[in-house]
Amino acid sequence: DIYVSRRKSASAPFESPTSLGPTINTAASESSPFVTADERTLLFGRGVPRMIYQATRTNRDASFGEPKQLANVNRGVWQEFPRLTNDGLHLILVSSRAQGSQRLWRASRDSIAADFGPLVPLGPTINQGIMSGPSLSSDETTLYFSSERPNGYGGRDLWFSRRVPKRSVAETAALKPDETKDHAPP
Repeated sequence: DIYVSRRKSASAPFESPTSLGPTINTAASESSPFVTADERTLLFGRGVPRMIYQATRTNRDASFGEPKQLANVNRGVWQEFPRLTNDGLHLILVSSRAQGSQRLWRASRDSIAADFGPLVPLGPTINQGIMSGPSLSSDETTLYFSSERPNGYGGRDLWFSRRVPKRSVAETAALKPDETKDHAPP
């Protein structure tokens, strides 16, 4: 199930979490929520196999409406960890549609009102090993994710990849275990 916890300011403690209610939370099991910066759109995974749903509301204090499965994204295999770009036109998620392995995929649309187009894999520079938990930086130039890819520090490591100009080679590196501020490659 998905819960929300708020606080009155950045320095105040979080209040007790409350359920998003029966419109969002069902017996099908919900997970991996993503809320847009304006707090009006919620994306999440639901069911087995996990499918991506979207629910919207008119303002941050209103309840979310009835969730709908995203068109062109769900294919009867596992999808999870949906993440939208700031403009809402691009979606990144984890899907097991390629040989059953969890990989990062993206889909795009022309407007917020349009359905997303078909999913496209992020490619072999990114997709090595089992992938999970994508997150974009606020300026959308860095993608963070976890992976069991080669050359890590052991098990599932945190990685990042920076968007670079088309003529450059993409930069992908593991975050060092003690790295908290400097995210440069090792």
